[in-house]
Amino acid sequence: MLAGAAEGEDDGTGGAGVGQLAADQRRDAGQVPSGEQMRLAIDDQRQLALDHQVDLFLAVMGVDAQAFARRQGEEVDPEAGDAELASQGLEHRFLVGLEGGALDRVVGHRLRAYNRTMVVPDGEQLFIGDGGLETTLIFHQGIELPEFAAFPLLREEAGREALRRYYGDFAGIARDHRAGFILDTPTWRASPNWGERLGYSAAEVADVNREAVQLAEEIRAAEAGPGTPIAICGSVGPEGDAYRPERFLSAEEAERYHSSQIGALAGAGVDMVAAYTLCYVEEAVGIVRAAAAAGCPVSIAFTVETDGRLPNEEPLGEAIERVDAETAGASAYFMVNCAHTSHFAEEIESGGTWLERLGGIRANASRLSHAELDEADDLDDGDPAEMAAEYAELRPSLPALRVVGGCCGTDRRHVARICAALDLS
Repeated sequence: MLAGAAEGEDDGTGGAGVGQLAADQRRDAGQVPSGEQMRLAIDDQRQLALDHQVDLFLAVMGVDAQAFARRQGEEVDPEAGDAELASQGLEHRFLVGLEGGALDRVVGHRLRAYNRTMVVPDGEQLFIGDGGLETTLIFHQGIELPEFAAFPLLREEAGREALRRYYGDFAGIARDHRAGFILDTPTWRASPNWGERLGYSAAEVADVNREAVQLAEEIRAAEAGPGTPIAICGSVGPEGDAYRPERFLSAEEAERYHSSQIGALAGAGVDMVAAYTLCYVEEAVGIVRAAAAAGCPVSIAFTVETDGRLPNEEPLGEAIERVDAETAGASAYFMVNCAHTSHFAEEIESGGTWLERLGGIRANASRLSHAELDEADDLDDGDPAEMAAEYAELRPSLPALRVVGGCCGTDRRHVARICAALDLS
């Protein structure tokens, strides 16, 4: 169907073409449309969308994913030297194995981005992230965040305005240094279990994720400029405590748990999703699989203890390699976050091929361990100049670096110093 009827406007013409396509699919359930037929149908709906000034959504019914992927493979020769065809070949490999609704979500997400270029850090330009959203709001602005959750702020205009000011500060730093900006939605806690603890129903949690993306779109429209692309990134957090989880999910359980939030974020039109402060591989694998099913690029950020290892004592490099092995390298890149640079510097400087997949650093301001931070009553915001110098020292060891920013205890001072130390301007 065509979305435009978000405001209840439907003159009966908007969904006609898609309805006919769906009817054709049902009538010829045993036949899979060729790539050319699919492209023609998409073009028809795109023109309808333009005519009616609405966004493009296409419902594809009854497509057998494996057969569709095989047909794509028959029509595309990735080695023929044509860049466009080569990219279709990659798409063919991505679609293999998706079934039913998963394929519909992949197609739907890609079509929503049909009329704009998705912004995903690819290494061509360095992007900055923000700092510690929650610690800034709590300690610098005096805003209470039960369960360390920022998403309830979306439900009041005063909260939304506080978020606009917060993100606007970092967008300004990105413009000053001609860098891109990763705008992480304030949804790190906006998943089923955490929502329930705060009194939100499953439907309300899904709604608040969509509201977060809407606010991010408004901020991007106001803040993006030449040389400063803004990527809207749906922020996802762990199912349990980031440092000491009460239980460890299997990859399958993690995929089921995170699918609802990732589906809501992808459906709302994020450029990508990013999972932060993960402490074991299986949850990361489940998140990557959930994002793949939603047709959405994803990055994975692990946290480490003072010895550079995950809380379960697995080395960071091994964790990254295991996630890649169990997801066919489907994550766009990996990051390390919520730990001081001194905690993981030795691990990075020891080298390894896994560093080719480490694309981001989002460090804490404090050198304290996770356990010490949990017990602290006051904010330890460290030394912004020292932190920036440590980022600069790590830079030569990070061939795939594309995102830098902060985590707990950091604010605009730290990120501005990091930009200056890396000479982004």
